[in-house]
Amino acid sequence: MNKTIKVEGNALVRRKPDRMNLAFTYRFQKERYEEVLQLFETSYSRFLESMERAGVPAEKIKTSHFSVHPRYEQEYDGKLYREVFQGFEISTVLNLRLPLSFPNLSEIFSFLSESGETPQVGLTFSLEDEKEVMQEAMKEAVLDAKKKAETIAETLGLTIGHVISVEEVSESYGSYSKVEGSPRLLKAMDLSMTPEDAEANRKVLLTVEIL
Repeated sequence: MNKTIKVEGNALVRRKPDRMNLAFTYRFQKERYEEVLQLFETSYSRFLESMERAGVPAEKIKTSHFSVHPRYEQEYDGKLYREVFQGFEISTVLNLRLPLSFPNLSEIFSFLSESGETPQVGLTFSLEDEKEVMQEAMKEAVLDAKKKAETIAETLGLTIGHVISVEEVSESYGSYSKVEGSPRLLKAMDLSMTPEDAEANRKVLLTVEIL
């Protein structure tokens, strides 16, 4: 029976983000359905006009959430709780992913602010080629495991032989910079910030034969 050793390889690859991801969250509420629908349509039209002025094509804007429903709140009259109709609510989240450019970002916030639009804005950063950085992390994790196996074998006066198996234990990817606020407040910020690097983390378990 061949003798084997198992070693764990780890890799953490960092890259500077080259993409900015914007999420615009809208919520509208009116007593009548026709009123809230008109409010949404007017606001959405102004939003698209602002994006066009900032040089953002409409097809870049993706809707990740849209809901319309009656809204109720519980009220207590001293004896019983009852649901009271508050009107109709429309909520939506519009996503936009663009090459990272702080001048372009400033334009987007400026035109939105000028239009009077006040969505809640979430801003995060990422990489265009996330797959490439994950693959690099995998290669480095395997090489790390191989180097450890060689060190163990050399210490014992042995050599490593064939690779028996490689098992991926875990993987993670993320960029942890996040900015939130309204267009008017974000417009007033110094947007020449430096986002945290995006990180790809992979761990593998390597089983090799020892001779």
